[in-house]
Amino acid sequence: SSIKKAKLIITIVDRNKTEFYADVISGFESNLQMVMYGNGTAPNGVLQSLGLNNEKGIIFSVVRNDLIKKVLNTLEDKFKSIRNGKGVAVDEKTAALWYEKSAKLGHIKAKYNLALIHEKNDEFEKAFILYQENSEAGHIKSQHRLADYYYFGIFVEQDFTKSFYWYEKIKNDRPDALYKLARHYEKGLGCEKDIEKAMELYIEAANKGNGKAMLALGYLYENMTAETDNYQKSLFWFEKAASKNNIRACGELGWIYSHGVMTDRDYDKAIYYYNKAIEGNDATAMNNLGYMYDCGHGVEKDIVKANELYERAANLDNAQAMYNLAYNYEYGNGIRKNESKAFDWYKKAANKNHVAALFKVGLFYELGKGVKINYKLAFEYYQKAYEHNDVGSMCNLAYLYERGLGCNQDYSKAIELYEKAIELGNSQSMNNLACLLEKGIGIKKDLKRAIQLYEEAIKLGNRDAMCNLGYLYDVGEVVAKNITKANELYLKSADLGNVQAMYNLGYNYENGVGFEVDYKLANSWYEKAAKEGHAAAQYMLGYNYENGFGFVVNLKKANEWYLKSAKNGDKDGMYAIGYNYRNGIGLEVDNYQGYEWTLKAAKLGHVSAQAATGYRYLEMKDYKNALYWLEKAAQENEEYALNNLGYMYEHGYGVSIDYNKAFMYYEKSANLGAKIAQSNLSLCYEYGRGVTKDLEKAKYWKEKSEEKE
Repeated sequence: SSIKKAKLIITIVDRNKTEFYADVISGFESNLQMVMYGNGTAPNGVLQSLGLNNEKGIIFSVVRNDLIKKVLNTLEDKFKSIRNGKGVAVDEKTAALWYEKSAKLGHIKAKYNLALIHEKNDEFEKAFILYQENSEAGHIKSQHRLADYYYFGIFVEQDFTKSFYWYEKIKNDRPDALYKLARHYEKGLGCEKDIEKAMELYIEAANKGNGKAMLALGYLYENMTAETDNYQKSLFWFEKAASKNNIRACGELGWIYSHGVMTDRDYDKAIYYYNKAIEGNDATAMNNLGYMYDCGHGVEKDIVKANELYERAANLDNAQAMYNLAYNYEYGNGIRKNESKAFDWYKKAANKNHVAALFKVGLFYELGKGVKINYKLAFEYYQKAYEHNDVGSMCNLAYLYERGLGCNQDYSKAIELYEKAIELGNSQSMNNLACLLEKGIGIKKDLKRAIQLYEEAIKLGNRDAMCNLGYLYDVGEVVAKNITKANELYLKSADLGNVQAMYNLGYNYENGVGFEVDYKLANSWYEKAAKEGHAAAQYMLGYNYENGFGFVVNLKKANEWYLKSAKNGDKDGMYAIGYNYRNGIGLEVDNYQGYEWTLKAAKLGHVSAQAATGYRYLEMKDYKNALYWLEKAAQENEEYALNNLGYMYEHGYGVSIDYNKAFMYYEKSANLGAKIAQSNLSLCYEYGRGVTKDLEKAKYWKEKSEEKE
């Protein structure tokens, strides 16, 4: 057989476990093994050379190379079953029994160990009693734990006077007690606040190697007067704490170097310290490094990596990371746009009282982004953010009061909140209050102040105010008409993303208001607004595609835009898509969908839709509904509705025959140019229905009805 290489394994264990481990190793074909013990009180020479006493045993084992890994893994598993290196297999129940017996005999160390077991089992009352007994007997470790119980309020009520007392007692023996005593002085806990004394104790603890004290010194010097010396000391202590692997200090240094606070900006050092903190699972560092990748600060911009870091931090309960991740989901930055996920993360951050997230959740509920519209919940979240003085929520809360959304309508409350937000420089509140002042809604009409507020908001870059003031110049009812100025304001507003301004520019280019008529530019602006969901712009695109204004006629695209407009609530879009379904224009005839959309438009007050709906009910011999919709359209002088009402009264459909009313409706319709009404009016004159017979007039209206348009 081939020669196999072997290695010598030296295993040092408690003397009473030597045979056990020797047997374990021999099970791996160890054919050469030697065990050495200390003899009596004279230490064995080998043990002495290894710095061991005569309570230890050494096992020398020769093991084949290919079995070394298995032997070491087995030994490691066995060692894991040993408690505190004392050679006792883990059996806390048995250990607790022995500790309890010893504790009853007054053995202080046994009491302490028993207390630790109680703590591990959440039996804090039992642990507290044992720590208390030991503390009175002067056991330092127990005194430290007792102080912690009072400091953190474990089992007992928080009592800083008592925690101060016990930390003071052991400050010279325990650097952590020294650190906590310093915190008492810094915060005035159980003693009079004394920053100088706190600094003195922090320095003492730091010089004894306490990383938390080093960190505290870093913060204290950072928050002192903005002097170079203090900044240098702050940086010194943060770096000392970081060298002790204090995670918070590493994260703080990352922030300091990334922002150039107290020292020159150094992105390389920032990344180094952030990564050190991240190794310790620091969520804040993950978020901050994510932000660097998000913005490309000191690193190549990588939003995908940013989102990975945000998500890691968010899953560790970091509210800012939740917010950042939500924001990127909302806008599709480095990740597929998903408003539902954005809402979920905003809500998680809001539940941790992240003020900007509270505002966002309110906004999502108000607008129905990623969640069903719920004005009541929008109101509640804005209210929570407002309680933290969030000015955006103040403005939006005012808007809900103004409109009575999610609350009782209250103009005085709305105006009060707008005024408060205006004092804080909120431009949207300036715009919103200006709208009320302009129209005199809930407040006395004041055009002078309205224009002043619009102008103030415009100086702050408010796009809505630009559009609204532009409209005033466009219409010329409140201020002197100035189309040039109107279009300038529309353009600024549109460039900042105001959708209504985009539509207004499209309208003015199409109709030559302040511009040469330019259908291509008109359609360009309509399309920008349409893509942002502006229903009227979507309708206009459909209309221009259908009629060839600035486009090659394209009925498919026309109907696509009409449908989008209709779904977004535009009554013109509803009527147009309904009309095209009913008449098979670019679509297969579908009377069901056609009249469904037409009825929706009619309910929103579209006059032609009301007339068409009335005529549909007339065809169906549903005279009650026919009369209802035809009368509604007739009130707006819709010529065909007037004619059809005349027809109903002439023939007694759903009403008593009344030739006088029939004549009246035919005449109104005929004068508005309806050919069918002109023909019907001619017959009234010919046969003397509702009017004195007059053949000349009959002839006139007959000829009129036959004229080509």
